[in-house]
Parts: sequence; structure tokens; C-alpha cells
Amino acid sequence: IAIPGTSGLTTVTGTVYTGFETATYTANLPAPWSVQARNVRQVIFASAVTPLSTAYWFDGMNNLGTVAFNDLLDTWRTTSMSHMFSGCSRLIEADMSALDTREVTNMNGLFANCAKLASVRLANVNANGTPKTGAGVRTGVFDVKNVVDMADMFAGAGSINSIALSAQFSFKGAGIEQRNKWAELDPVSTSSPYTGRWVLSTRATDSTAGRYTSTELRDQYTAAMAGTYVWATTVGTNAEKVINALLIPRNESLAVDHASQTYDVKFWRGNRVINPDNPTST
Repeated sequence: IAIPGTSGLTTVTGTVYTGFETATYTANLPAPWSVQARNVRQVIFASAVTPLSTAYWFDGMNNLGTVAFNDLLDTWRTTSMSHMFSGCSRLIEADMSALDTREVTNMNGLFANCAKLASVRLANVNANGTPKTGAGVRTGVFDVKNVVDMADMFAGAGSINSIALSAQFSFKGAGIEQRNKWAELDPVSTSSPYTGRWVLSTRATDSTAGRYTSTELRDQYTAAMAGTYVWATTVGTNAEKVINALLIPRNESLAVDHASQTYDVKFWRGNRVINPDNPTST
């Protein structure tokens, strides 16, 4: 954990926390490092951690910008991720693709109020849903088969515009019957050029087929739909076109109306950043 020092970031080396791998933290029993929550800018895992729970670990770290698990967070026995990142209002990206969540039962509020969160990876998949392979690629199992509470998992995280979902993911967890415990992404912006819908990032020009509102994606998502979903945009009058994009909101505040925010946009095709006005050039 790094906190601001007199010259940039100073790594906290003087405090050693023990016992947290077997502890379960809550809103009323916070993690011992929570006293520094507002000062934390980055979290870097330097050694292997195998926790029973990651609940409330980074709760309220409203200046946290980056988290690097470095393949050292082993969640094979973790049962709760409740409010793990809640209130991390400056976090831009969350890559959970290398985690094993097969024993997790609670994901309530996992990304709640992460107002600037733009990209979430819950699967190490290509845009079309096929697993990534190759040297150095670690594929986790973000499986929700045992999750019984996913309420508010993405609530207040309306800047998410790219999310990678696995075949083992469901917005309804382990067949949860109570609708108020389902996960649902915040509504997509309807401000031009956005259509208020999600689409697989592999879809280029198409009709309205394969476009989903957040509620439709929640209700219709199946294993066969795995892949990376982005905000659908309108090009012309009768077609929609998607270019892989990461929208980074400039507004530092916890804005409620995300549709009115100003965004910095980075476009790319494959591994090349492209000029959106001339997609054939860089």
C-alpha cells in the first residue's frame, strides 16, 4: 500500500499486518489498514496471499488509482468479496480475470460507488469470448455458481463501458430467486453517439440484434454469450458500429448523472491505438 509522502509516493514498510488471511472484515469491523483508506493511491501485492475473505479490503479508498495483484492473490478458498472495492471512486480499471471465485458466496457491493471505473475484466477472454492462451496468460475461474448475494455489485459504477464476462458468469449467481440480490450494470448513456445498450466488441456494423440494455443483459445473459461487452454507438441513421474504446471520465466527483460527464476516449484496434476519425490510420 502506498500513501503520499513529501516527495511523491512513499511505500508503507513500517507496519506489518498479520491475521488478515483468516479474518472477515465488515463495515463495523474494518480492516486494520482502513485508517489509511483516504491516503492510499495504489495497492501492489508483493507476496502470496490466500484469504478466507476479501470483504471490505479496499472499502472507502477514494483515492485508490491502481491495484496490481501480480498473480499473488489466491482466492481458491475465499467465500466473501462483499464491498471489496466499494467507494473506490477514482479506480479506473479492475482486472479480476486471474481469480478463482468458485467458493465465493457473497459479492454484494463488490464495485459499488466506483464512479470512475471504466473497465472490468471478470474473465481472461478474447473479445469474442474464447479463452486467452499463450505464454504468461493466467486464466482464473470467475465462477458465480455458489454466489447467493450479488446485490449492488455494480451500483453507482455507471462509467463502466467495457466488461469481460466468462461462460461461468451470471447476473443471478447460483440461481438466486430474490431479484433484489441480482447484479445489474448501471444504465448505459443515451447521449449521442451512445444508444443506451451493450454490444459485443467484436460486432462492427449491424442491425439492433445483439444489443442489450443493462436489464436485458442481466436477464438474457447465458454462457454462450461470453465475451467483452462495450457501449454501443450509432453511426449514420440505420447502423451501429463499435470500435474498442476505453472511456475515462474527467469528472473527479461522485457524479450521479454519468451521461453528462466529459470523457477522454482512447480507441484501438488489436494492439494499435487508432484515430477514430480515420480508423485505417494510427
